[in-house]
Amino acid sequence: MVEHLLWERDVVGSIPAAEINLIKGGFRMMKIDRNNFSIIGFQPKFWSVKKCDSLIRSCTEMSVFDSEKLKTYGEAVSPNPYPYNSLRQTTSIPDADLWTLAQEYNEKSYQFKLGNDTIQYVNKITYRENLNWHKDNYEDLETYYRHKAPYRVSVVVILNNKFERGETEIFRHKPFKLNTGDAVVFCSHMWHRSRKVINGTKWSFSWWAGGVPVE
Repeated sequence: MVEHLLWERDVVGSIPAAEINLIKGGFRMMKIDRNNFSIIGFQPKFWSVKKCDSLIRSCTEMSVFDSEKLKTYGEAVSPNPYPYNSLRQTTSIPDADLWTLAQEYNEKSYQFKLGNDTIQYVNKITYRENLNWHKDNYEDLETYYRHKAPYRVSVVVILNNKFERGETEIFRHKPFKLNTGDAVVFCSHMWHRSRKVINGTKWSFSWWAGGVPVE
């Protein structure tokens, strides 16, 4: 079952009267893809191409992220983990727009209690890297033991389209390839991956919002 909801960011006179009731405020044209209890959101043209290009140019200190070396898969280590790697650089750009997007999605999905903790970084993926199945939540036994706050909402923004294949895939949903500046929002607990890039370089931006400590 797929729902398409419109969100109003400015005054839009061309929206049919039948769709006015679907406008709840916030971002315009957020599309919701729902498969039973698995809910993800799409925000077309979330960022401009200019902003995406600028962020790519600022990433001059990429380093290798390797789940096998770090022994981390985004949650408790499973008996059959999916190793993954990418080139990554931590960023610290203003994130008010990302918070707004995450909160809009959260209100229309799981309604988590969100804290103040965030993570943001840029991924660079070529045919050499393999950003395989993983989660972003970091909800494991250490989280429970130390009463840490797991991550609850993830946002991925595609920064370019100069690559072949490399579709984003979230478990229980069909793979999709977004355009430059498009964003996808989902629960950090969801298994997701970037399909293998066969040519070119895929750049993407990731941002996670933390919840509250597990009691």
